Amino acid sequence: MPEITQRLDKTLSWIAFASVFACLFLPMLLISYYVSEEASSLAAGTAEATVGVGVVLRAIARRLFRAGASNVARLTFGTMTRALSRTAISRVTKLVVRGTVASELKGLVSDRERPPLFATTFLAVLVGLVATVLSFWGVVQVTGSKQDLTHSLPVWELALWSALPLLVLSLTLKLGESLFGATCRSVTGIDGLILQAYFTLSGSFLPMTTDFHLQGTARNQHRSAVLGISILLVLFLALKFVSGTDYRLEFIGSMFLTYAFVYSFPVNPLLGHTIWCESKPTWFALFLVVLGCFLFLLSEEMSSLL
Repeated sequence: MPEITQRLDKTLSWIAFASVFACLFLPMLLISYYVSEEASSLAAGTAEATVGVGVVLRAIARRLFRAGASNVARLTFGTMTRALSRTAISRVTKLVVRGTVASELKGLVSDRERPPLFATTFLAVLVGLVATVLSFWGVVQVTGSKQDLTHSLPVWELALWSALPLLVLSLTLKLGESLFGATCRSVTGIDGLILQAYFTLSGSFLPMTTDFHLQGTARNQHRSAVLGISILLVLFLALKFVSGTDYRLEFIGSMFLTYAFVYSFPVNPLLGHTIWCESKPTWFALFLVVLGCFLFLLSEEMSSLL
């Protein structure tokens, strides 16, 4: 443990030295490069001002190095963590807690104890799509955020788009059957519908009506689950890249990210649990990407509905 601490401290020191150099001395080098150009011309007093800036930067640098480079790095990291925590509290914590509790409640009701309401793929997905559309419409009505969210688009249209990721995910997992041999059984139970209704009345859009139970070897289930979450994430990034000022595309992309975040929870019966059981490093790598997108790329309008 002490060796790891020393290695980390040394790494932080090098990062801090590089950061200080880039922030303090690189601008001076660029100025000197510009001044050395033949075609450059300086206004009156520019040279004196540059010298003054250099003196100030030198004093700041000496204080930073005197305080210790690793301390500077730790201070910077702490500031970033606090800023990130403020975002996480308002956007992530609420969704994680609700999603985890809902998943655990679903897990308590096994198929053997209570038969699912809709267990065939077609009916389960169809009922899940209808329930998701109604849930989104209900959340908009309950929260009264129609004008802030719709951007002149009909609420019913956005409600229909909100269910698109569920359809894509079900088709992707069906594709996983032919690619990896892990069969997928879609289940929409009465418990899922009740939870969806509860979240709707509480003003939170949390798409959890339909569960996807993968069957096969652990490795094949893992591959199929990774494929499902990855497709949702890739579609979000693609729509985010091409959306520009098109709010419709931005909204659809936000829906794909929301589903990717919810279904990547490592709790049964969500897909994240399948990934977690087979390969925790894979789950961490995938979830960190999803979490980063969720924190920094999700629009404020969408985060208000979660």
